[in-house]
Amino acid sequence: MLALALSVHGGLLVAAVVAFYKYGDRTDLFDKSLAGTNAVLRALRRDIAFRLASRLQPVFDGASAVVEIGLVDASGNPISEVSVNPVGSEDYNDALFDFVEGNDLSLVHYRLLLSTRDRWCWWAKSLSWAILTLMSLEAVFGGFLLWSKLVGRIVVGRILVGTFCVTAISLLCCVVPLIFLLSAHDRISELRKHYALP
Repeated sequence: MLALALSVHGGLLVAAVVAFYKYGDRTDLFDKSLAGTNAVLRALRRDIAFRLASRLQPVFDGASAVVEIGLVDASGNPISEVSVNPVGSEDYNDALFDFVEGNDLSLVHYRLLLSTRDRWCWWAKSLSWAILTLMSLEAVFGGFLLWSKLVGRIVVGRILVGTFCVTAISLLCCVVPLIFLLSAHDRISELRKHYALP
């Protein structure tokens, strides 16, 4: 039983080291997976800003810069002109409303892509920490079992079962982030495909 436990924990240690080598350094993982996502976000921001500017341009072009009035200031000097800013006017508010109504899908996609990217990053961090935890636990368990075998110490069956239970929980903690990573990546891929960017 000890030899079986030692081989299982040793094999899992090797697998955890390989997985940590692949997923532990998140810099390359983020660069590869999010490069296209950031390009889509930039393209969406540029498109939204251009459409908003195009929609608001007539409001600012049509507003007169100054208004002639016949008032006096606090010291009694006459004020003949006052600058007018169209922000907050009815035309401005109508233009914003029309912009949101006409571009609601782009705005929703931008927000969805941004939140999905953030979730993907969170799950990628969780995965690398889970793999590091699994690797550490397997090193401790494997070292303990190897030491027990070398010195001829008898390991109680409950301890062996306990190591398998902890290992199973650690493996589950590695699989759950993978599921959410794939789900987020699928959504990001759909949005990237929708905007015809690689």
